[in-house]
Amino acid sequence: MHVASPLLNAGGHHTALPAAAHCSPYLDGVGGLDEYAAAQASRAESLPKASTASLARDVLAGRPSELEAQVGAMVRYAEGKGVAAPAFAALYAALLPQERAAARTAAAVGARAPR
Repeated sequence: MHVASPLLNAGGHHTALPAAAHCSPYLDGVGGLDEYAAAQASRAESLPKASTASLARDVLAGRPSELEAQVGAMVRYAEGKGVAAPAFAALYAALLPQERAAARTAAAVGARAPR
């Protein structure tokens, strides 16, 4: 099992729902949200077992990450569409204090977040 599988299995619908609320063509060729979530989990399973996202590597190293642009944007988008995205909201809330601390540290030493 890939390290991301439990989150995808728990949050797969939370990934799909905001997009589905925005435009149905997002799900073209997919039978529905269950099939979409299964496809995402399958994609994660196809990755090397030890692979990690750059966001995860940055967070684990205490560096500024793409948390705001990736997870924060999904939370705001879902809220704007009136769609619940609890897995993303919980992840964002849990990591935001660390993200802010990493940004302050980087600014204090004159470092820039990688682009």
